[in-house]
Amino acid sequence: MGRTKMAQENTSNLSPRKIGELIEDLREELEETRMEINLLDGRLNRDLKRDEYNNEKERLNNYMKGLIDRITNLQKSISKKDRDLAREVRQLENYFQIEEKGGDQFVIYLAAGTEHLYVIDFSLANYPQAPEIKWPKDVYDELGDPKRFIKQLRDWDPAYPAAVYEVFQAFESFAFNYYNAVQGLKDELRLIEGEFVMALLKDNYIRVTLISFNKQEYNVELDLERYPDVKWAFAPETVAQIGSTEDFMARYANAKKAPTLLAILHDIAWAIDKNNRLAFDYKVLVNNVSEAITELKIDPQKRLITGNINGELKTAAVRFEFVADFSKGYPEKPPEISLTPVGDIDAEVLAKLETFIAESGATWSNTSFFLDLLNQIHMAVFKSSIITCVLCHKLYCPSCDEALFLPKGVKGKTCFVECANCHRPYHKHCFEKVVSSIGKCAVCMQSFLAQGKDGDPATLKLDFST
Repeated sequence: MGRTKMAQENTSNLSPRKIGELIEDLREELEETRMEINLLDGRLNRDLKRDEYNNEKERLNNYMKGLIDRITNLQKSISKKDRDLAREVRQLENYFQIEEKGGDQFVIYLAAGTEHLYVIDFSLANYPQAPEIKWPKDVYDELGDPKRFIKQLRDWDPAYPAAVYEVFQAFESFAFNYYNAVQGLKDELRLIEGEFVMALLKDNYIRVTLISFNKQEYNVELDLERYPDVKWAFAPETVAQIGSTEDFMARYANAKKAPTLLAILHDIAWAIDKNNRLAFDYKVLVNNVSEAITELKIDPQKRLITGNINGELKTAAVRFEFVADFSKGYPEKPPEISLTPVGDIDAEVLAKLETFIAESGATWSNTSFFLDLLNQIHMAVFKSSIITCVLCHKLYCPSCDEALFLPKGVKGKTCFVECANCHRPYHKHCFEKVVSSIGKCAVCMQSFLAQGKDGDPATLKLDFST
């Protein structure tokens, strides 16, 4: 058996460290033997009879005692340092491909992905002092000083040395993550370059230019030295729009998943656009407004636009003072608008306008312009002010086709009359139909016959003037 051969191997020509390695081999074999003994109980009465079980267990126990004696004797022949060094070499062989050059000098092959293989010389001649590692120049060029990211080397204590294999595991893990991050960074930069203007200022330091309304440029700089831990810096013009870098980036501090660089740039661009949007919206308004909208003013601090909307109600001119508040969700949401009429305006007209303004958000999107909304309100003022016949609900009389009223400054015939009691408007011909059919106003239901001042019957006055 292999075990017997190993146990009887002559060690007189072995170096102390080789004896230590033999001890490690024997320890591994001892553990395997213990496992075999533990498994015997499960084989009893299954594939081993009682006599076979007893014989096998006795044999394994005797063999295990022989291994223990062998290990004990070998340990007495070498120092603790040699035993520990042998253990370290065995662990390295279990985890990595290494080659021995003699005199406790080794070569180790470390892979950081399929495209990055490092061949590194190291020495354990002074163990338990830290291993003497000759890091290749490309390690420093690509990854920096390994002591910066290998804690086991930085904190090495000869009295309680770390496992040597853990040093190289830490290197390989860092290198693997680094090159994965490099590839990830390349992918991220490719996406950024597809949407924004990007410039390399120096190694691992880029500037991204965001273009907002009126082609205004805003710069953001990224230090990628410790990617994916990126340091952001806003240029002064960007800070003026959205605040300090620290305050803005704090929104990502508790994110369950770190956002991509592109996602953060989208957030910055949107924040700038939102801040610039009001000024741009106001500029569009001023440059394109009609004479129906006047006295425009903007308060950037309070985010208000004020002015007047001029229109026609019935045959008289009317003016509304408006205040548009952009401080609550704009531009995703429409501004909150309040209208204050200057002079007396029919309550029904005001109610229609209020309904229109309340419903204006239904068609609003973050690409809508305030100018369009004001123009719609101006049209609503005109539409709300068109008084129709309370009987036929039309502006033009169905009998004579004349209008119920004419706008101010327009000459022509009208077909208009109103109830002397409630003053509701009728086409004259519609009013005559009501008189002939029910003898009452169709709205207030008041009879056209009533008591006169002296107690005699009298007819209510009807205004048929044209």
